[in-house]
Parts: sequence; C-alpha cells; structure tokens
Amino acid sequence: VGAGTEEPNALVQLGVGALTTPNLKATQVELYEGLSARPTSGWPSLECDVKSLLGLGARFMPAGFYSKTFKWPRRLWPLYEALIRKCAGFGAAPDMPDPECYDHLHHHVDVLVVGAGACGLLAALQAGRAGLKTLLLDEQSEPGGWLLSDPAARIDGRDGD
Repeated sequence: VGAGTEEPNALVQLGVGALTTPNLKATQVELYEGLSARPTSGWPSLECDVKSLLGLGARFMPAGFYSKTFKWPRRLWPLYEALIRKCAGFGAAPDMPDPECYDHLHHHVDVLVVGAGACGLLAALQAGRAGLKTLLLDEQSEPGGWLLSDPAARIDGRDGD
C-alpha cells in the first residue's frame, strides 16, 4: 500500500462515455465535485471479488509470474488470455472518439528540472537566477513535494513552506 505514484494496486476508471480514462492511480487523482470514478478490479464486483480466491495460490505465482505458461494446450490460449486480462484489472478504453480538442506546446529550454520537491525547487531557482531558460515539471498539482505533508519541515533553520 502506498500513498503516491508507487501505489501499483489502486487503479480506477474515471469519467464515462467518450471522456472515460482507464487505469489511473487513485492516489494521483485530484478529487472534485461530480467526479465519476469506479474500480477496474474485482470480478464480478469489488464487493464480491471471486478472483480474490487466487490469493490462496499466491505462493505458486510470485511477482513477475510468466502468464505465457498457460499457452498449453495452444487452442486454449484465447481463454487463458481473456482470464488473465480480467484478473489484471485493466480498465476499458473509450468506445467513442474523444470530443475534446487539445493544445500542445513545444518548449525549448536550457534546463529541465523534473520534480518540484525541495531539491527541484532549489535547482530551478538557481538555474533561473543564472539566466538560464528553465522549466520545472512535477506530477503533482502543486510544488513542494514532501514539504507539503510535513508541517515541521525545516530547511536551513527556516520553515519548509
């Protein structure tokens, strides 16, 4: 169980119809009024997950279990593949064209800083002060990294915020 991007199990499907987005990490989805989210795992439902019984055989299926083991007999592979995909908890791709129009930008920078935690902020600040065209990127909606979750954080004797 994790609380950030490292969480591999909490996948959700957001939206409906043409605007649905599958396989987003629940720990990374920003909540808002009217959000439509549903689990991608659990069969036939999350409340009554029959596939959870597979946990009884977990010691025989270690992480990285090679699913192509089930290719024999060859004629049953389509059945095996369908079951493996259902167990994987993949969401469903939209079955209609996306009605949205997206802009894109091409940035040409001297320095690209990935991660807006304490170190990333400092690196971007120093690069900008040196007169370099700098772009700071982060997966979160606001900069700060761990500083946002630790009110007691101090850097060089100053409050983290």
